[in-house]
Amino acid sequence: MGYQVRGVFVDGKKVYYRTAAEEGERHRQWVADEKAKKQAEAAKNAPEVDARISKLPQPFQDRIHAFRERNPEFRAEFESYELFCCEQAVVISGALKTPEAIEAFSKESYEAQKAMVPGIDDNHSGNTFGFSIRLAHLLASDHNETIKKSHGAMCPLVGCGTYGCYASSPEANAARAAAEYLADAEQNTKDRTWANASDQMSRKRK
Repeated sequence: MGYQVRGVFVDGKKVYYRTAAEEGERHRQWVADEKAKKQAEAAKNAPEVDARISKLPQPFQDRIHAFRERNPEFRAEFESYELFCCEQAVVISGALKTPEAIEAFSKESYEAQKAMVPGIDDNHSGNTFGFSIRLAHLLASDHNETIKKSHGAMCPLVGCGTYGCYASSPEANAARAAAEYLADAEQNTKDRTWANASDQMSRKRK
């Protein structure tokens, strides 16, 4: 396990040293600088990225725009990753056509997969490849609403709240609460029915 180095001394002579507070401030400044760099890069690349998004099937366009609406930082932080997966999903779906073919493809070796879909990018990680296949399956299945609301590509790495997933949105929370309410109401109805039946049986036995 690594640990933070705040100072270096050689033969008893200080090369540098930072207090915990100084190191904390240094880290905060580094985070701010990196965020600014990402935002500047995103702004610079926005026309090219928007043009790529406009070429996606409508469900994928809706998906990316929904992430933007839920997370103001999405474009700078996560959009390139999500877009890569969407574009690769289009390649996979376009080559294999059907959900059944895509499911069979997912079980093949990588060498066989490359032969089946030559357009697979060589820069995939395990996560991007698996997610691209999942999106391709949804696209081929015409599950457009699921495409819009399903988890983001980087959710396993950063979490739904950070990414801007539908699952962490007020709308989703309200839907879950409504579903739980209906489930509780249904269970209460069953309990009352059972209690009434039990009471009636007890009366018959008296």
